[in-house]
Amino acid sequence: MECMFARYQKIGLINSLVVRALRICSNNVLLNDELKFLRDVLNANGYPIKLIERTTKHTIHKEKQNDQQSNMNKNQQRNNDTNDKEMPINIVLSYLEHMRTLNHSLNFNEPSILSFEINGKKREIKETLLTKKFQHWAFNEI
Repeated sequence: MECMFARYQKIGLINSLVVRALRICSNNVLLNDELKFLRDVLNANGYPIKLIERTTKHTIHKEKQNDQQSNMNKNQQRNNDTNDKEMPINIVLSYLEHMRTLNHSLNFNEPSILSFEINGKKREIKETLLTKKFQHWAFNEI
């Protein structure tokens, strides 16, 4: 049984469903499962399997190219931004307390990652409480 929609409408629907799957699925296993499900449902509704597979392949290829181009543009913009102006220095206020008590210093020419944030809400609350206490130590406007 052939679906009665025009060819361009079929292609448009397949495109939008595949793009939606690409944006929602968080890993390749889920993406492959979703694409198989889409292929089965569309085929059961009268969409030709060759059209489904060709359009899916084309859409995935196009989206990957768009992502690569977007990432290149973001990196280029980021490089332009850093070359044009000075970057602000953000220091977590709880680290300022640590610096003050242990007499640590910072080397801004060779930054390094001290740790990765695990609990952002806890940090935000602590920073809020420390803002008033160490306002005179802050590098950024509070």
